[in-house]
Amino acid sequence: MVTKKQVERIYWDSNCFIEWFNGESDNNFQDCNAIIDAAKDNKIELFTSILTLVEVAKIRGYFSIEAEDKIVDFFRNSYI
Repeated sequence: MVTKKQVERIYWDSNCFIEWFNGESDNNFQDCNAIIDAAKDNKIELFTSILTLVEVAKIRGYFSIEAEDKIVDFFRNSYI
């Protein structure tokens, strides 16, 4: 019997995504970026709550409409 390799699962809530979307050039952003890259490479499974999408993308005034569209598109990636 062939079994699927288990990958580490990492949960992100809204503050992680907001930190990453803001693109701050500090250690937190670099850590977030490394996690996103690992998820893209299928080394980890990144997951979140549907509430995160609402908290991150639908808080009017925090991000521009264009940025909100990019955020919503980002959450459609298969690695999340």
